[in-house]
Order: sequence, then C-alpha cells, then structure tokens
Amino acid sequence: MMSPSAARPILLLVGSFVFAGQFGCAHTPTGPVPVRVSDAVRSQLGTIGVMVQPPAQETMFHAPDTGMGANAKRGAGLGAAQSAYALQQPLGIIGILALPVLAPSFAMVGAVYGAAASEPAALWRDAESAFRTEIKEVAVADVVPNHLVSYAKEHGFEIHVISRETIQNHITDSQYRALAEEGINTVLELSELRVSLDPATFVVNPPRRLFTSARIRLIRTADSVILDDRTVLDELAGTRLLNAWTVGHAQAFREEVGQAAERLAKQIIEELFWRDPLVDRCEGLLMSICVVGPKPLYPPLAVIPEVPALRPVLQWEPSPARDVTYDLMIWRAEGLDTGGLVHMIWRADWLKPGVLVYSRERLAESSHRLEASLQPNTTYLWTVRARFSSEGRIRMAPWGTKRIQVPAWMHWLSLGLTKLDEPGGTYFPFRTPDNLR
Repeated sequence: MMSPSAARPILLLVGSFVFAGQFGCAHTPTGPVPVRVSDAVRSQLGTIGVMVQPPAQETMFHAPDTGMGANAKRGAGLGAAQSAYALQQPLGIIGILALPVLAPSFAMVGAVYGAAASEPAALWRDAESAFRTEIKEVAVADVVPNHLVSYAKEHGFEIHVISRETIQNHITDSQYRALAEEGINTVLELSELRVSLDPATFVVNPPRRLFTSARIRLIRTADSVILDDRTVLDELAGTRLLNAWTVGHAQAFREEVGQAAERLAKQIIEELFWRDPLVDRCEGLLMSICVVGPKPLYPPLAVIPEVPALRPVLQWEPSPARDVTYDLMIWRAEGLDTGGLVHMIWRADWLKPGVLVYSRERLAESSHRLEASLQPNTTYLWTVRARFSSEGRIRMAPWGTKRIQVPAWMHWLSLGLTKLDEPGGTYFPFRTPDNLR
C-alpha cells in the first residue's frame, strides 16, 4: 500500500494541475523587491514635496475571491485532492488508476460543500461596508503622507506635504516647473493607496491577511523626469478569519489599518533610500535552505523548533557593519502547523503571521531575551533586521526570511510536480513548551 508521503505527487497532480489553474491559491507576494535609489539619484533630490493623488473611496478596499463561487472552486480542488488520498489508502495502485474516473465526483462533492459552507454574501456586504467606513475614519490618505514626512524629517530630509489646493489631480509639466520655482526640487507622488484582505491559506472561507500598498513616483520638477516608480507593500499585518476582523464594529481591522498605514509611510522612506539589495545565502545539497537578512542562530533553522521557556532568548547572526542596531518582530502564527492534506498541497501558505505580539526597535545586541511571556504550546513567527551606517548614510537590511530552494534537476525529474509544492518565503517559526520546564 502506498504511504501518504508517496501519494504527495498524486495529490499535487490532481489538486493543482486539474483544478488549481481555475482559481489560483492564497496570496503570496512575488517578484523582485526593489532596492534603494542610487546615490546619484539621491544627490539630486534637494527639497522634496509629497503629493497625494486622492484615491476614490470605492477603490481603497479590496477583498478578492469572496462568495459562494470562490468557495465552491476551493472545495472542488480540495475534494479532488482528497480523492487521491482516500483511494490510495485502501486500494493502492488500483485506487490511483481509478482517479481519472472518481476524482470529478469528489470534486463535485467538494464544490457543493464549499458553496454550502460559504460565508453569506450579506455578511461580506456588511463587512465591506464596515471596512470602508473604518478606512475613511482612520484617514489613510492623510496618515501615510503625514507620517512619511515626520519620519523623513527625523532623519534629515528637507521634505513637506504639498497642499491639495496647490495641485490638480493630474499635475502638468508646467505645474512641476512652478513647483521648482518655489524651491521644490523633487516630488514624491503617492497614488493608488489600497487596503486589501487577501486569502492566507487554501481552505473554504480562508483566513484573511491584511496588506496595505501605494504606488510611489519620484519626479524631478525641473524637467518632469521620473527618477523612480514602484509599488510599496506593507505585509507585516496580521491574519484573521472574517468574523475576527469584524467583531466589535471591526475594531481589529481599524487598529491594524492604522498601524499598517504608519508602517507603510516608514517603509516608503526605508525602501527608497536605505534598503540594501536582497542577498540569498543557501545551504544544503538536494534542497537548500535560503536565508535573506540576519540568519537565526537560536531557535535554529528547523521546521518548527521548540524553545524551553515562555521568555526565550532569540539569537541571530551579528552584522559586520559598524553602529548597527536591530529591529525585532514576533507574531502568533496562523495556519496549518501540524501538516495534513491542505498543508501537503499548498505548503507555501501553511503558516502566516497572525496577531503581532511583540516588537522592539534599535536593539544593541544580536540576541534578546523577551521582556514579556508568550503563551504556552503556541507557534510563533519571528524576524529581525539590521540598521547601520555606511559612508555617513543610514542603511537597512531586509527583514529576515527563509525559503526552500529545490534544484532545477529535481523539477525536471518530477515532471514539474516539485515546482508546484516549492515553498515561498516565510519568517522563522518556533513553538513554546506546553508547560514550564
């Protein structure tokens, strides 16, 4: 009889090749992360004016893949994968051969279940209305530029917000030249501000992770040349089920959006001017573990290592830079940390940041004993980054993450099945003990 681990390629084949193309998987930001602008560009900035293109209220919030149809598709994919697991256990190779005939029936049952168990459309309508209200009350379109200017001024930039009365929605070259005559050398334009709740895992009625983003452009006012154009994404917010986002008049959503808007403002400055390039450091022969940012020393790189105390000492690889300090963040993890069928199919999305429970900035040492106790028998995710000076300017390493890198020859030998199950980047997990030892 085939073991569950041996059945993994079949699960991937049925659950991914046949059905996944219809609906995709949970949100995992992809693509290269932009690094800071060059020193040559920075030397041209002079006085910076921050300009906000006011977003339409209806476009500021986005929640993809909601409703009965999306959950029916999820249920179909999970049902098809379940057929592979259910048939191979008692029937072995015969069950596998029967998959083409029976998998559609399992998919249909899964689709019916997904549709029947789907969160009511009325619930999502009420939730979206509440979310839009909270975004308006938090005033994201004002919080982001105001915090951006405040943070930049703290670090020596000549910068201020351009009043909306000064500009039109679509600024012209002549208006840029007029700003140049007023002493503004560069415009930092913010547009396409968006808050979204994206699916975090591949299940029916998935938990949702909050993302906040904005498109930013650096424009030289003297000749309207675009010096930089990118989208900045804050992905440090938590993951919750819909009812947890909406409880108490959407209090959790309101708090997370306010914090995310402030983080996004800081991240815009950090990414434009301080972030170092991402550099993977990979170890291993068949499947490498690749780390970006400071490498964890304790808890070690492992699937989910257990720490011996509720106030563990976290240690990471020290930076060789001078005048270095470290920022630390810890979340309670959300996801399937015990394996199971969904984990087998969508391993890249199996563990996500939940509620932020602990953070510290500018730690002087490359180790830190937590100053508050964590919960017992709980899985957490943590990450750290380094701040330092180089040639008189602030530099900032990316937040530490790890990922599994499967060599190309393994993808080839598996006919692409390993590519379907290759994990994306994640923060570093650990688990607290179930009692004090």
